[in-house]
Amino acid sequence: MSDQAGAPASQAGERPKITVAVTFPVYPPRGGGQSRIFYLYREIARSFEVELVTLASVHDQAATLEIAPGLREIRVPKTPEHERRELRLSARMGHVPVTDVVIPRIVHLTPDYLGALHESAKTSDVLIACHPYLMHALLDARKDQMFAFEAQDVEADLKAGILPANLTGLAFLALTEATERDCCHRSQLTFACSEQDAAIIERKYGPLPTRPTVAPNGADIEEIRFTDWASRMQRRACSGKTQPRKVLFIGSWHGPNIESLFFVLEIARRLPAITFVIIGSVSAYPDYFQYSVPPNITLAGAVTDEVKNQLLSSVDLAINPMEHGSGTNLKMLDYMAAGVPVLTTSFGARGLGLVSGKHVFIADLIDFTDRITAIADLPCSTLDQLTREARQHVERNFSWTLIGQKTAHTLHETLRRHQRQLLNL
Repeated sequence: MSDQAGAPASQAGERPKITVAVTFPVYPPRGGGQSRIFYLYREIARSFEVELVTLASVHDQAATLEIAPGLREIRVPKTPEHERRELRLSARMGHVPVTDVVIPRIVHLTPDYLGALHESAKTSDVLIACHPYLMHALLDARKDQMFAFEAQDVEADLKAGILPANLTGLAFLALTEATERDCCHRSQLTFACSEQDAAIIERKYGPLPTRPTVAPNGADIEEIRFTDWASRMQRRACSGKTQPRKVLFIGSWHGPNIESLFFVLEIARRLPAITFVIIGSVSAYPDYFQYSVPPNITLAGAVTDEVKNQLLSSVDLAINPMEHGSGTNLKMLDYMAAGVPVLTTSFGARGLGLVSGKHVFIADLIDFTDRITAIADLPCSTLDQLTREARQHVERNFSWTLIGQKTAHTLHETLRRHQRQLLNL
């Protein structure tokens, strides 16, 4: 932090500082959005000081956490009034999660969050809106800092498939699109998760001041251990079964994942000899709404990285039956980095440059049941080659270290141009 009160770090001769506005707590990372933020900014923090100002549940405690070297999370819980207003709005939209879409209208009900954002921004060189929803709160705290937008998804398209088509739902969908459009036009640097998303953003909101650049989702290839197929075959032989012993699905409580969850439940009913393990917050959905699940389904909930890595090293197949959503799927990268054979839809493989039969298996949903059975009968050499190719593909293209280095370089270059422009004013 600067010795000159209120001065950006770079002006005080220190590493430049970034303030990131986030609508949810980040650490420890459990869902895909949390993982992306933690791992991406952990790498960026090798050359910047980074503060994540996050909005937490009313039940959380306010805290400032050093979650990695140079990376801090300033966590501010919502006020009870904020929580009540959010729940009322959610009830008017079919009880779907609306924490993010309503924030532009009700963030003022948690004044401590706005105070923390302003305080962090005082000594920052770069302000980043992670998702568009806190853009106006962030710009209210801005003086002459560079402003950037991290577009984890195309939010307007994503929410169009989640929010109900009633008056309240349509009003907040319109607000989401307007906020996202404004964010793209005000941003000096916009990051998208894939080339496809960058093209959609340009087509939907263009012409833009600058073309979105891509900071793809990644995998922590140092933390995720690769388990070769021979080890998995040895476990399968010990089980005495010719079909996969365990099939894994990972998902957060998120519209497209909820759709996929119901598809997994249906597959499990058709394949009673196979155990299907579901991890992530989506696995709480059946109990919450009192849906029955077949006996060969294990709902493991949100798990630690250690438990997730243990599962990734022991399952025989991972599936990704996604048909809707935006961005790219982090679960795909975790599966491949760990050496798990993957069966996915073509939509689930979007943005990752994957070839069916070389890196993963790609099929239509209607064929998933048969393909799960057929994959078990493939030669060991085929599955060994496929999983090794998949791991190498992740290492070459989706290592968080490489992604973070490239993103930090782009941030430095854009910041230098911004500072030169300020000097010329």
